[in-house]
Amino acid sequence: MKNIISQQITPIIIPLLGAKYHGGVRIIFLIANYLVSKKLEVIIVCNKKNWDPIYPLSKLVKVKLIKSRFFIIYIFKLFFYLIKFYNKKSVIILSHWITGLIFSFIPRSSRNKSIYFVQDSEEVFYPKKNLIGKILRFWVFYSYKNASSNFIVTTKYGYKKLKVIVKNKFNKIILNPLGVDKNKFFLDKDIKKQNKIIFFPRKGWFKGFNLLEKILINLLDNKKLNNFEFILISQENHLKKVLPKSKRIKFLSVNSDAELKKIYNQAKLLVHTSRYEGICLPILEAMTCGTHVFFTNSFGPLTYSNNKNSKVFVIRDEKFISNEIENFLLNFQDNSKYVSESVSGFSIDSFLKSFTNKVQELI
Repeated sequence: MKNIISQQITPIIIPLLGAKYHGGVRIIFLIANYLVSKKLEVIIVCNKKNWDPIYPLSKLVKVKLIKSRFFIIYIFKLFFYLIKFYNKKSVIILSHWITGLIFSFIPRSSRNKSIYFVQDSEEVFYPKKNLIGKILRFWVFYSYKNASSNFIVTTKYGYKKLKVIVKNKFNKIILNPLGVDKNKFFLDKDIKKQNKIIFFPRKGWFKGFNLLEKILINLLDNKKLNNFEFILISQENHLKKVLPKSKRIKFLSVNSDAELKKIYNQAKLLVHTSRYEGICLPILEAMTCGTHVFFTNSFGPLTYSNNKNSKVFVIRDEKFISNEIENFLLNFQDNSKYVSESVSGFSIDSFLKSFTNKVQELI
């Protein structure tokens, strides 16, 4: 009874910069939903202007929307909200270096009940070569070093980088790889492989859109692949206008896990062209459904990839990659069972249980 009461009066606060279709938001919502299912109180704080989520969120999760037209004003309002409502009984989950930076300026005595959830080792987004990049990297590192003494990292790459950054706190870092919902994503033996290739087009300098576009054009022009269909999955519908036009291209905004599972199971290959990823659930989901993956130097997926379930391209050469895709498809051998089994240990249930255990340690 005493334990139940303590849980009821211990809010878990999750500050966000925005909540739309970003994959990181999907994970935060899964965590929040799981925590409230365990009778814990969760409050998500977000800028109302940037609140338009596509992922399911439990009605038991409380949402505090702060009105602000300008990003910098929201940052100040979020800081004062945390000052006012965060107390020594609260547990805070940080998931971005900017929210971590804000929390770093709260008195140190109040920062012992925080978890820094590192989905991406965020310094990679800012180049060392220019002054702005150096300044931003400084604040990213400051955030990591000062916001928390507890870290949960989802990738081997992030774990390795974070140990170097925080140094004396390395023993507080937990490597807890993300996983997929095995009830929703699995190898469906009733679905046969078809001549389909999946792409996930997204804009952004590290998303690899230009490389994706060039590879897609090469494959469309390849007469040997005339009987193949290209499935482009994206929430960024405006990209239809700039991508090649062809009857063999299907542009989908998939919101159903069941539909996504079907597409994964049908496809012979997923091609992922970003420069950097965290754990990258689309890649892991595809492998769980038995689909082979080609990806380009994406860091996080190296946590679970091997030479039998995927191929990694360090050199971002569209002609070479296109030729490798052609070779794979024309000599296709269905090893779906092995691909799926190779990532069988990566389940969302395991991740959520481990994450919740860490939260409960701080309560």
